[in-house]
Amino acid sequence: MTIIAAREIDEQGCIQLPKELRRVRKWSKGDFIGIYESGKTIIIDLFEKAEEEYCSICGKLKCILRIDDFCFCEICVALLKDEIEDIEQHVNLNGLSR
Repeated sequence: MTIIAAREIDEQGCIQLPKELRRVRKWSKGDFIGIYESGKTIIIDLFEKAEEEYCSICGKLKCILRIDDFCFCEICVALLKDEIEDIEQHVNLNGLSR
């Protein structure tokens, strides 16, 4: 394995990919980069969006509900439903109006 560059992680947790690496890989602004883990190794590669859409919240499971540009999986829909019910209950208990 060859080291191409060493980069410091900034306050927001970001690193800058070297320009030469982006040029060689033909990566440009707007491309999605996938970060994969294999044991102690981290692999950074172009992320090919699948035909199937995945959840906008967890990114792991297949989309079952689409609202505008957002997609949600079954688990996240259930969690959101529970959160909404908790908020509605809180509003009702405190006599707050909508």
